[in-house]
Amino acid sequence: MALLITTTTLAALNVATKSNFEEGLAKAKAMAVAPRIATMEATTTRKTKFPLAVDSAQIREHIGPRHVNVVKASDQDLEVLPYELTYGVDRDDLEDEDQGPTSVKLLAKTIRAAGRKYALMPDRLLYTVINSNATSVYDGRSLFGTHYQDPTDTSSTSWSNAKTSRALTPENLASTIADQAKLLSPDGDPINPAQRFVLMVPWALHQTALECTRAQMIPNTAGTASRTNVIPQAYNIEVLPWARLDASSATTWYLLDVSDPSDQGLIVLERKAPEIIEQFSPSDDRAIEFNQFTWTSRARMQAGGGNPARIFRCVA
Repeated sequence: MALLITTTTLAALNVATKSNFEEGLAKAKAMAVAPRIATMEATTTRKTKFPLAVDSAQIREHIGPRHVNVVKASDQDLEVLPYELTYGVDRDDLEDEDQGPTSVKLLAKTIRAAGRKYALMPDRLLYTVINSNATSVYDGRSLFGTHYQDPTDTSSTSWSNAKTSRALTPENLASTIADQAKLLSPDGDPINPAQRFVLMVPWALHQTALECTRAQMIPNTAGTASRTNVIPQAYNIEVLPWARLDASSATTWYLLDVSDPSDQGLIVLERKAPEIIEQFSPSDDRAIEFNQFTWTSRARMQAGGGNPARIFRCVA
């Protein structure tokens, strides 16, 4: 049945369109990777400043006058950007008997997909951060690289969260967990005192990741006899396969400490939640004269590198 264009039918079409957008947005949010691997923050400003504290002070025994440690800091900015997506449907496609029903269904399906695109937009932004090795707002350097004082050698600053020649095996996974656990802050305290991990892998490594984290027994190097795998019992690890990673490398994997939701290796800022707005007024009699009915959607968000000590990249 064709859609007779009147103020009433336009109002109903508008309500249905917005409902489909919200439906697509809500359902896809449950599938998004971002909330599982990133600090999700709302912001009220265009640029969000992340202060970088320079704090090497240690708690000392209170003997004599107090020692005043001067608070020092610099900062890094993360600027949100606007994103838009606009769709239009022709009046003739709605009115004609041979096109009307199909056009209405197609509009609903397309707008639901638009909501889904917005729900997954933080994932796309995070992948760009990872793939381009963006600057971390926590230290102003590349997210993956040499950043740290070596906890086993305080004179060395060559400690890195980017590990090479480290294929995904139980031994290398355990070694990476240990590398992350040994990181110290400038005052000498452990950076990650209580850890909960996400092992993020391309789908090409999904089975290997499950074998490392779920299997009770694993083959030895000869591939014959088995030995006990202690990782399932010893660590709290969630395996997260992410198809986007396959596009860049089928052998690179990531270990993320997600124990602190407000301090993670990746950050997503949202200034304006996704919304959809009609570009006509259904109650305006002149709207029924339009040759095309348009809906535009918009959001403001950005992703960036967070705390480098919370995310390790391992390359085979």
